[in-house]
Amino acid sequence: MLSQVQMTKGRRASDTHDCHWPHPSATHGSLEGEHQSVRAEPLEAVSAPCPEEHGMAIEGVSPYLRYQDADAALEWMERVLGFTDAVRWRDDSGRTFEADIHAGATKIGVSGGGVSDEGRNALFIVHVDDVDAHFELVRGASGRELDAPVDQPYGPRTFTITDPWGYQWSFWQGEATPPR
Repeated sequence: MLSQVQMTKGRRASDTHDCHWPHPSATHGSLEGEHQSVRAEPLEAVSAPCPEEHGMAIEGVSPYLRYQDADAALEWMERVLGFTDAVRWRDDSGRTFEADIHAGATKIGVSGGGVSDEGRNALFIVHVDDVDAHFELVRGASGRELDAPVDQPYGPRTFTITDPWGYQWSFWQGEATPPR
């Protein structure tokens, strides 16, 4: 068992091939008394692939949301949420089919189509420095056959995996090229 302090300081010296993170179901603690003091207890560790050990870096994650009407969604995000700097890719009819909008420093991708009836209309874009190496790591850890990374016509090299709960995780090397 690793303590929380050991977990935040990194891996144990004996770990050579896996990163160790607390398993979500292993978090222990209690709230006590009027002051709600928290008692930390040791957390159980689980093994996971460690990109850094393979010479890769995860650079960030960007949410990607699907809407039937991207223009209405973008207008609402700007007016109600205060998001800014929307960049729109429009089709020949003027309809926005792709867009980026900013919530502070975070870029959010918006799609004007491809909405799922199952309610899973979020895609998470994980920015990596070496998508091919990350693909090999993910394929090996998942034990699944995946479509190999491809160069997209809009700029980045990508691959996508769907997690067991139906969410899509798309790994990108590079950025989308803004419309001209």
